[in-house]
Amino acid sequence: MMLFHRYILWNVAVTSLGAILMFAFIVLLGEFMRDLFGMLAEGQVTVGTCFRLVGLLLPYVFVHALPMGLLTGIMISMGRLSSQGEVVALRASGVSIARLASSVVFLAILGVVTSIAVNFEFGPRAINAYRGEIAEAVRTGPLRFIIPRKFVKDFPGFVVYAGAKEDDVLRELWIWKLDDGGRTTSLIKAESGTLELDEYEQTLRLLLRSGSIAKMDSKDPEDFSEIRGELSFGSFPLEFPIDSILEKKPRRVKMYWLVGGELMSEWRRLDKLLSGEIDSEVRREAARMLAEAKMAFHEKLAAGVSVLSFALMAIPLGISVQRKETSANLGIALGLGVLYYLMTALIGWGGGQGMPFPHLLYWIPNFLLQGIGLWLIYRLDHGLKSKVKFVGA
Repeated sequence: MMLFHRYILWNVAVTSLGAILMFAFIVLLGEFMRDLFGMLAEGQVTVGTCFRLVGLLLPYVFVHALPMGLLTGIMISMGRLSSQGEVVALRASGVSIARLASSVVFLAILGVVTSIAVNFEFGPRAINAYRGEIAEAVRTGPLRFIIPRKFVKDFPGFVVYAGAKEDDVLRELWIWKLDDGGRTTSLIKAESGTLELDEYEQTLRLLLRSGSIAKMDSKDPEDFSEIRGELSFGSFPLEFPIDSILEKKPRRVKMYWLVGGELMSEWRRLDKLLSGEIDSEVRREAARMLAEAKMAFHEKLAAGVSVLSFALMAIPLGISVQRKETSANLGIALGLGVLYYLMTALIGWGGGQGMPFPHLLYWIPNFLLQGIGLWLIYRLDHGLKSKVKFVGA
């Protein structure tokens, strides 16, 4: 029996590793195209920096690829065993489905431990280093974010256009200041400008020279015929916080990127703060931050346990489908994974507003998958037993 467990464990491990690498490549390629390709093509980061950033994305990629890869690997392996009649032969020898699946569950538990470690320790450190690398790229070469003859939208609330760039000097500058709806409220033109980094204030300062500012009609900003009187200037500074560049796309709540120890310390600090006598406004803010800390903790933990949830679903599905074709099992795995992550995303977007324990919502997809998986294993085991007895009779 130990030989058979090693046989199953080896097949599932090898197939899952291949699936994990495939999903990791897909996720990594998506992150690269979304965040890094444009910066690399426009010279905002060097090739060496780009390689370092890709390396720092690996823990983030691993967390998302591990559950899907293990799900796919188990389905393919169990489907192959079932289609070749090995499952029926084992059942005829008195081996239950639960016992047959024990080695797969053991592998899934190892995946849970690994995923939790990455979620709470290695992932946050990597993503913080990733953001630090981008910030350093801004510090060491702020002019890289201004590309001549291109409309630069890296600065929230502004669109910047430069006709030319000579060393550290930008020429023929046009700057559109936008409102929350993306409509132009002011148009700034300047003959030249220089972009400098203020280390103390952590801002990029664009110092414009010899230009003018024109205000748009507040009632109809898109009507360029109603431009208010222009104001000329000799020099005019514009400041852009570095954080605004790093946060130009929606990101997860910052609590999520705290290392496990830091997250728990923040949880205890806020809990202690709320137990004392504090101002009502401070109490509301502390309560909001505590809710974020709890949501982040349970999201990380539930994401790690999802490896086991996917495994418990994959075992009976792989045996029931009885297909050797990789495409069929891959399609089922993708559908199941998309359903799980859609449920998790909906919980994150809703934030559990109006519920007493919103952070516990993250466990609903896991309990659902695990319950269905265990029920299917029981049903499958019971059904196969009756068939084997009938054949033996």
